[in-house]
Amino acid sequence: MVEHPGFIKFAKNRQPLFKMVSRNTIKSDCLAIYKKEKEKLSTVFETIPGRISLTTDMWISNQTLGYICLTAHFVDHDWVLTKRIINFAVEPSPHTAINLCDTIYRQLLEWKINGKISTMTVDNLTTNDSMCARLKEKLHDTLPLEGKFFHVRCCAHILNLVVQSGLEVINNVIHKVRESVKYVKASQSRQQIFQELARVSKISSEKKRDLNYQVAPTKDEWENAKIICNFLKVFYDATNIFSATKSPTANIFFPELVSIRCALHEAYVCDKLFMRSIVERMKDKFDKYWGECSLILSIAVVLDPRYKLKLLEYYYPKIYYFERSEMEIQKAKNAIRDLYREYERKQASST
Repeated sequence: MVEHPGFIKFAKNRQPLFKMVSRNTIKSDCLAIYKKEKEKLSTVFETIPGRISLTTDMWISNQTLGYICLTAHFVDHDWVLTKRIINFAVEPSPHTAINLCDTIYRQLLEWKINGKISTMTVDNLTTNDSMCARLKEKLHDTLPLEGKFFHVRCCAHILNLVVQSGLEVINNVIHKVRESVKYVKASQSRQQIFQELARVSKISSEKKRDLNYQVAPTKDEWENAKIICNFLKVFYDATNIFSATKSPTANIFFPELVSIRCALHEAYVCDKLFMRSIVERMKDKFDKYWGECSLILSIAVVLDPRYKLKLLEYYYPKIYYFERSEMEIQKAKNAIRDLYREYERKQASST
């Protein structure tokens, strides 16, 4: 850019005394800034008192190049939740679990944080499962409780998969609603007709003003869509809450997911038969995630001083029968004690 004749002319017109630098100078300046900032971040990583949680994701560009992004999340000395991208680079094909694991592990070694990792949060993909398992083996001796809670599945992604699995059952209704919206919005004249009809308070649902409109949902389909919309609101609200980036969210996952679990159960036992076929598929996916991640989420909520164990004692009996709820509460207590004992043991040998 700095060697483009048009840009040089533009800069000279703005300030004739300014001497344009070469692209090599700009490049070396950018790399110098990068090196300085990297050294500053390395110092931060060396001195932070706690551990680092990782998130990673793959992205395919419009040139079909695969990029991997690795982000470090930690609490700094001022108790501020902080995140820093520590790698964003092209990942050569093939994007196998072995290659992804090697890329991430190299970055951890380069930043000298391989001994400070606590968890890795990833999307719910088979490749990520294998990658996390391999990375866990490499970090095994340095992870809390030998990596018992290392692999965390992205909850927002899981909720999206849960909802999509249910919506597959009613694809035809969704198609009709979407096509109806597209049809009305396709031209100004159609929108005017629609607005005119909307102003008419007593209009027969069978009456049509546009013979080209062939995708109208039936009255029952509209009713079903309304029921499903109300049902899905709890998923929408939870996803918005989980997607917050400026504040910690681990402590609020548990109550939100319990609300979703209860909503799924209520919909499953309701008298609307069409809902059962939808919820059945959603429930299977959700229960699998709940079984894998409910323990670490319960630990996070217990560490919230507003809740402690009281929230578990309130919610678990709503989900399970008495004996099972007592067992789940005891599992959370034991896990917290194990984490604390390990923390205490390591701190005892530290200055």
